[in-house]
Amino acid sequence: MKKIIFYLFVIPIFLLADFKQKLTLEEKNWLENKEIIIVGAMDNWAPINFINHNKEPLGIGFSLVELLNKKLDNKLKIESSSWNNIYEKAKNSKIDLILDITPKKEREEFFFFSKPYLQIPHVIVSKSEQKPFKSLEDLKGKTVALEEGVGTISDLKNNYPQIDIKTFENTTLALDAVSRGLADAYIGNRAVVTYKLSTELLNNLKIDSVDTTRVPSLLTIGVPKNYPILYSIIQKAMDELTPQEFNQIYKKWSSEDWIELKLTNQEKEWLQNNPIIKFAADPNYMPYESFDSNGNYVGFISTYLTSIEETLGIKFDIIKTDSWQETLEYAKDNKIDMFTNYMEAKEFESTHITKALDIKSPIVVVGKKDKNEEFIISVEQLKDKKIVVIKDYFYLNEIYKQFPNFNYIEVDNASIALDGVSSGLYDVALCSLPVAIYNISQFGLSNLEIVGKTDTFMQLGFSIRKDYEIFSRIIEKVLVQYKNEDFNKIIKDWQKVTKDSTLDWNFILKILFLIILTIIFLLLWNYQLKRKVAKKTYELSKLLKFFDENVIASKTDLQGNITYVSEAFCNISGYKKEFLLGKNHRINKHKDNPKYIFEQMWSEITQGKLWRGRIKNRRKDGSYYWVDSLIEQEKDFNGKVIGYVSIRHDVTAQVELEDLSKNLENIVKERTNELYELHRKQKAIFDTVNIGILLLKDRKILELNNQICLNFGYEYDELLNQSTRIFYEKEDDFNYVLKEYELLKDGEIATWEQLFVRKNLSTFWARVSMQAIDFKDFSKGIVAIINDISLEKKAIEDIKKAKLLAEESTKSKSEFLANMSHEIRTPMNAIIGMSYLVLQTSLNEQQKNYIQKIDMASKNLLGIINDILDFSKIEAGKMNFERIDFSLNDVLSNISNLFMFQIEEKGLELLFDIDINVPISLKGDLFRINQVLTNFLSNAIKFTSKGEIILSINLIEKNKNSAKIRFEVKDTGIGLSKEQKLKLFNSFSQADSSTTRKYGGSGLGLAICKQIVELMHGEIGVKSELGVGSNFYFELELQLQDEQQKIMEINKEIKDLKILIVDDNASSREILENIIKSLEFEVKSLCCGKESIIELKEAYLKGKPYDLVLMDWMMPQMDGLDTIAKINQDKQIEKIPTFIMVTAYNKDELIQKAKDTNIVGFLEKPISPSSLYDSILKAFGNNIIINAHENMKIDNFKEIKNSLTGNKALLVEDNLQNQEIAIAFLDNLGIKTVVSNNGKEALEALEKDDFNVILMDCQMPIMDGYEASKQIRKIDKFKDLPIIAMTANAMQGDKQKCIDAGMNDYMSKPLDFNRFYETLISYVKSNNIEEVNKNKDVLKSVLDFEIEGLDLELALSRMASNTELLKNQLNRFVKSQKNFQQKIDVLVNSNQLEELIREIHTLKSLCGNIAATKLFDEANNLEEYLIYNGIDDNVLKLIKELSLNLKNLVSNIAKQMNISIITDEDFLVSNLLKNDEKIKKLFQELEILLKELDSSAIDKINQIKTLLGKNSLEEIEILENYINSFDFDKAIEFLRNIK
Repeated sequence: MKKIIFYLFVIPIFLLADFKQKLTLEEKNWLENKEIIIVGAMDNWAPINFINHNKEPLGIGFSLVELLNKKLDNKLKIESSSWNNIYEKAKNSKIDLILDITPKKEREEFFFFSKPYLQIPHVIVSKSEQKPFKSLEDLKGKTVALEEGVGTISDLKNNYPQIDIKTFENTTLALDAVSRGLADAYIGNRAVVTYKLSTELLNNLKIDSVDTTRVPSLLTIGVPKNYPILYSIIQKAMDELTPQEFNQIYKKWSSEDWIELKLTNQEKEWLQNNPIIKFAADPNYMPYESFDSNGNYVGFISTYLTSIEETLGIKFDIIKTDSWQETLEYAKDNKIDMFTNYMEAKEFESTHITKALDIKSPIVVVGKKDKNEEFIISVEQLKDKKIVVIKDYFYLNEIYKQFPNFNYIEVDNASIALDGVSSGLYDVALCSLPVAIYNISQFGLSNLEIVGKTDTFMQLGFSIRKDYEIFSRIIEKVLVQYKNEDFNKIIKDWQKVTKDSTLDWNFILKILFLIILTIIFLLLWNYQLKRKVAKKTYELSKLLKFFDENVIASKTDLQGNITYVSEAFCNISGYKKEFLLGKNHRINKHKDNPKYIFEQMWSEITQGKLWRGRIKNRRKDGSYYWVDSLIEQEKDFNGKVIGYVSIRHDVTAQVELEDLSKNLENIVKERTNELYELHRKQKAIFDTVNIGILLLKDRKILELNNQICLNFGYEYDELLNQSTRIFYEKEDDFNYVLKEYELLKDGEIATWEQLFVRKNLSTFWARVSMQAIDFKDFSKGIVAIINDISLEKKAIEDIKKAKLLAEESTKSKSEFLANMSHEIRTPMNAIIGMSYLVLQTSLNEQQKNYIQKIDMASKNLLGIINDILDFSKIEAGKMNFERIDFSLNDVLSNISNLFMFQIEEKGLELLFDIDINVPISLKGDLFRINQVLTNFLSNAIKFTSKGEIILSINLIEKNKNSAKIRFEVKDTGIGLSKEQKLKLFNSFSQADSSTTRKYGGSGLGLAICKQIVELMHGEIGVKSELGVGSNFYFELELQLQDEQQKIMEINKEIKDLKILIVDDNASSREILENIIKSLEFEVKSLCCGKESIIELKEAYLKGKPYDLVLMDWMMPQMDGLDTIAKINQDKQIEKIPTFIMVTAYNKDELIQKAKDTNIVGFLEKPISPSSLYDSILKAFGNNIIINAHENMKIDNFKEIKNSLTGNKALLVEDNLQNQEIAIAFLDNLGIKTVVSNNGKEALEALEKDDFNVILMDCQMPIMDGYEASKQIRKIDKFKDLPIIAMTANAMQGDKQKCIDAGMNDYMSKPLDFNRFYETLISYVKSNNIEEVNKNKDVLKSVLDFEIEGLDLELALSRMASNTELLKNQLNRFVKSQKNFQQKIDVLVNSNQLEELIREIHTLKSLCGNIAATKLFDEANNLEEYLIYNGIDDNVLKLIKELSLNLKNLVSNIAKQMNISIITDEDFLVSNLLKNDEKIKKLFQELEILLKELDSSAIDKINQIKTLLGKNSLEEIEILENYINSFDFDKAIEFLRNIK
């Protein structure tokens, strides 16, 4: 018998052996000897396998490895890398396993493949706007992005060679290529694609279709062929995993089911419309189903319902019934939709559809234990027994039918039945095997056992209402997937019992079966017990936490050293727990405690007694607290005393209350005295305060203070209980107060000012404040405060009078200053002029030092006075404004020229951001607009050390006649604080005193700007952040000219241009991109040269190359020139785009460096929309502008002369030397010439005479060549009149600008006579052409002398071989440059950098005319150096060297040509005064001022110079130098020479 019992307990252990028991000895040994099994997994194939930001592996494969690790002792370790890397390692057995490998024939040589754990179809992905690709056939001729090394590559190459394949390192890069248009589509795993599209926000991609032409991906674990034992182990481990485990993994990472439910659309719609299903169960049928003590539905069936809910996304509403019979009644009445039932139950066949569960169990016989009884194998053996059964269970019908007339007793449930058998009420019970085992174990019926079996089996199912037929089909699909493997195995084992077995082993196997079921049950029970224990543990931990936080408790060892303290103990004592542990308990003992208390305490607790007592303890901060304590011994498990435990209760408040009660009488007395003293003090304050106070009720005076009596002149008794009407002169004044009472009802304070009357009938003003003591109950009284404000009222009146006087005084002052401007300037002029004259005399060093300081100080003072006088004009209302026509392009051009050198000098970028909708042709005060913009930009440059300055012009609103325009200057400078912004536009104010010290200035500039803008009815303001930068802006409403100039008009021949912008400055990129987009060109912008090369390659490979690249010059890492060179060298870019170079720095240097590249245009920042478009047109000009005469060649001067003689030319040029050269050229051709000094004169000349051609300079005062050409083209009869530009601007973009202005062609200075004549013959009508063809003489003249430093042959060619003209030019060169050193010294000493650069530029131009090549190069180098470095010591050396060489050249020319060099200036007589009355009048006024030694002459010469523009004549510049140096005598003499 003992052996039988031994086997009964040992055999189940073997049957329940874990996974390792299924391994062979060889496999076990291999596994034990293998420390780590390396598993290769991809690092970027989410959600299959990937790594997070901490480099930790995640995904479906990772979760699968976690499950396998539970069976393989955590020996699997994932190594993440790219597919190519892990594949090569696995192939060469450098790692042990590889995840996510698809079985392929070519891989069978290297790997074993486990059973598949995932099967996912391939999908095709493309951009959202792309027409969907329905199959691989649609991808023929397209580019597909794939990951490197994937099997799809070989599949496509073998089956679809027409598909172009691009490979990328991982899936992310492949999908990104499709997103950016580098590939047409991507083919890959559906799960991976779905995950990537959602997590990587690839919103412009979509899944087109499933690739049905190829087998879905089967993902397996690959095992290298070197490890057959490992392969066997992995296979066995994989076999242990259930479909539910796989489904749980897949659902976790993909939100889809691994087991795919193929639901129809009808079934899916049904589930959406019926999300909640009502379900009822048998309430007493464990372990199948029941309800626990908390009313929760439990048992085998509950797991099914949970699985169905998770799979279908629905919810079961569990209806609890009191009995199985009630459940059946609910089903009959359709109160529920589904319930647990038995298969083949006939009762519900007509009303319900029952779908089988995989729960099938036998009906067994349960009886009392009896060793002498044999195992019952048939119900027939129970004929004479009392058989208890559970009523209404369907299997009874079959038993009743087979064995009628037996003694059956029906009860409500299994527990009643089995309890009856246990007590002897019945002999046996018939019920299902699991129910029997559960009840025997659960209720401790140890005297019962399974004593037999029947031939009847029961199978459970779900009965569903017949009108829910669709749902029944869905349930069937779900149940097919759900396999209760453990339960089926038990049933299967039990079915091995045969009816023929009569004893021993059959009996043992039956008992074994029961034991197995019992163990399963115990495991479940143990699980439930663990949950209960965990719950109780949680509750206990909460209780302990509550105890720790709220109970003052501690423990000590036998020596009194603290071993534990509660949080509450720490809180009340003020000590931290870490400090108290290990300290003696006496640490918080208070000295006030009597000694005997502790003696008594130790006596009792050492005897094992509980001690109770009250103790005073000391806190860490020295204060005290009282506690009632309980202290007793702490014993260990064996009863040994190991220390003491103390629990205390804070009774501090109680003790203090007891002490308070003892001293209550004294306290009351002290408090009464305190209140009396307080009242006395308050009364004193009440009576002595200098504000009147009243206590009112129903507008009667209940109490008042002394100040009320003083204010009104009454005695105290006269006012007490009086109505407040006594304070008012009129009844209306008294009634007015009623309105203020309304405010009191809302609890507010009413405050107002009113006139009161005194007892003596005099009146006074007072401010009244009134508030109700309780706004809900006015009967409690109202407090009113009356403050006499007679003096305040008088002070306000005095202030108003003083303000009026001050305003009148200020106005008078401003008028006085404005009217006295000349009187103020005259003594200043005398000081400055006399200082200059004294400095010209012989002085010792001390005297010279004093006079220089006087000169410098007086000039600074003059500048300040000028600012003040200008400001006083505004204050005096004498600032007048004009409204003239002007072009916004002129404003931008002026600003660009004005600040170009300052911007370059500081290394900044000036950008124009011009709204394409802004009208160009406007009316307004151009001078004042320029003044404000100049001030803004000057400040921006001054206060910005690095970064950029952006001038933005935007259209706010526009109507037929006017436009509101916003001008903004934004910098990246030092910025402003809030306090600085508040006083920024104040007169004589800067941001702070340190600003003045560091940057200078009077602080009037912005104040004047504010006045100017507001006088033009505009708005001005600033937005700024300290340390970030400032944004100054103003808005003006300007009138529109009748005819608007268009910034750009789209040329049809270039409308489809594709343009690439390359610039490291983000603002510049954005501005250029916006302008180009407004032109409706396709555009993309990049930040560096490296990216542009990649973009051009990809665009070319896609068949969509770029036509034009706007390339910035100065960029980090790779500048624009290097980038263009690399693009030209790149063989993958067969179609090289057209290049326009953009620069914020020296354009001349750039042109020189770029001479060997194929750059067709140069753009200098700041870039306006018109200049950008001009450059684009110029870049493609060969295809747009067709010159009818472009192929005409000129071979003979006589031919030209004969054909052109008799024509008449209008020369529009402001420079005297250039006029002379051009006139000489034209005279040689027999062309009569009329000269105009500017565009305005040219228009007047055209009205008086007819011309065959116009030679037009571009940069001139009053009206430049561009505007003049536009005006000429507006006149119908001049639409075809040839206009040829002559300009020193020789850049490629300048020609297009001339063309756009209406000119026909372009000639650069210095003029080349061959080019000059060739251009003329192309446009001027030829005469006597037959005569022209007869003569073939060569254009040449011979000089009879040589001059060192000149290339006379080249000079002669530039003078059209005219010897006399050349001699004349040389003569003029000598006279104009003999005083070069004097002019340069003045400019250097006064630090006039821009003027100095212009002077050197002029010299360079003149040297070019006469072919002084060496001197030309030196002047050019000096000009470049000044632009980049300004005036420094090295410049002085270069100037000295240039001056010496120039002096030698002038001397050589003078010597060779017998020119006398005299010391006094020899000036040209200008044509300036011949045709312009306004200029003549200004010169007359200037002469008067010079004679009177009036420093206003400085303003007058500036006025003349401004009128002439930036190309003012040399004589004017020399005259200006004399006047600025206060050498008025020489200035008068020079002026007379000009006249």
